[in-house]
Amino acid sequence: MSDITTRIGALLSKAEGTTNDIERDTYIAKAQELATKYAIDMEAARLAAGGEARRDTPVAETVKLFDRYDRSQTRSFFVNLYLAIGRANSLRFLIDRESRYVVAHGFQGDIDITTQMYNSLSLQMVAASERYIKKDEWRDRAGFFDDQGEWRKMTARTARRSFYSGFASTIGERCRNAARSMEEQEVDVNGTTTTGALVLADRRSEVDKFYTSVPKGRGSWGGGSSIGGAAYGAGQEAGRNASLGNSSAVRSGRTAISN
Repeated sequence: MSDITTRIGALLSKAEGTTNDIERDTYIAKAQELATKYAIDMEAARLAAGGEARRDTPVAETVKLFDRYDRSQTRSFFVNLYLAIGRANSLRFLIDRESRYVVAHGFQGDIDITTQMYNSLSLQMVAASERYIKKDEWRDRAGFFDDQGEWRKMTARTARRSFYSGFASTIGERCRNAARSMEEQEVDVNGTTTTGALVLADRRSEVDKFYTSVPKGRGSWGGGSSIGGAAYGAGQEAGRNASLGNSSAVRSGRTAISN
């Protein structure tokens, strides 16, 4: 697994090192494609061996996003970001009601890659939102209608949350599209041509069965509300321009963001 994360990290470093948006997006897509291809190749090799090759079983791993004493009011938006990346990598989740951690269910390699990408993107999301807030462009909007049709006054607080929503939404879309493009490609298994999606079907089914079997606490997670407005669009734009890696952040093991 260390080899694949190193290769993904190299792509992400290239994405961070370019000022060309087209090049950056290409590196981002390649990183997610490589993650998906790794999963496909591992499963295809097992199938080629008649399904007898040893394969890791799904695990449940608690991923800490915030310290227990963190009082920030935007924690759920960071959870949204982690979920957006993880779902593109075939993970299922249980979520802390206070949005301090998630329990990721899936294969260990997929969890590792998702966390690697989140560590970078969460830092980028905060930095990009602060740049946007400081521009004061959000002040040009007196307010907006939220998803429930209620008029909301635009403040720095709502602008930041709206920005986070747009950022996470776009990152999730980019990751899903990159994964889908790889899954649509043909794969040869013992002389039979199939697609990456079909190769991964059994693997994903195993994750779903594992997730269904684990105990689940009572209650529900409200999530980060979608606010909308100009700041949402600004967050989407920042998400389109974000690179999916920050090698120094990943190496430091930082998994909690204060904001």
